[in-house]
Amino acid sequence: MPGRDRGAVLLDVERQQLGDTDPEPWQYDTSIGDWFYCDGYRYKTADEIVRLLVDTVSKNGCLLLNVPQLPDGTLDDATATVLDSLGAWVERCGEAVFATRPWARHGEGPTSVSGERARESALTYTASDIRFTRAPEVLYAFLMAWPDNRTVRIRSLGRTTGLLPAPPRRVTLLGAAASEPPRWIVRDDALEVTLPARPPTPYVQVLRIDTGRLGADEAERAAA
Repeated sequence: MPGRDRGAVLLDVERQQLGDTDPEPWQYDTSIGDWFYCDGYRYKTADEIVRLLVDTVSKNGCLLLNVPQLPDGTLDDATATVLDSLGAWVERCGEAVFATRPWARHGEGPTSVSGERARESALTYTASDIRFTRAPEVLYAFLMAWPDNRTVRIRSLGRTTGLLPAPPRRVTLLGAAASEPPRWIVRDDALEVTLPARPPTPYVQVLRIDTGRLGADEAERAAA
């Protein structure tokens, strides 16, 4: 689509993702299964849909999800299960999706969407794959896979990258119990976070990183 049209026309991509952040909003269309009800058609799992949603939102896109219905307008059990699972994830992690904006980088890690892989391929994400969104004085980091050693290293947030104006004030894991806060330290090459024993959701986990301005005493404690 020519750039001069983007101020009036939304880029709409059907069953295909963009490989990087687009400066203008765009929309990604897909379906849980076929566009209409088709007995025996393989449905996307809630896990797949959450990862597609996160990757899309991190790149300034929105997800339009089609929900196939039975001839009488109701949902079959498999579709209802997927939607219930999506709703449970959104209830815990939705603040990192809704009313957020893209960050300086959409993500980091070895797994990317490009070429044929952009056609909704089932990607095997690693613990090094992170996606980002931001809100006022908050950065959200989506962990696309849970690390076996419970330690995640976010290289975009190391001291030497200069992408954060100051050390984080606070790092929390959305949905986790208050009694199990993550431990974290800012190193030259990464923000290193030690996670609780178990992930709070079955799918993508979200770190909320409060980035508001630090007072002098807070900055001294953060650097200690």
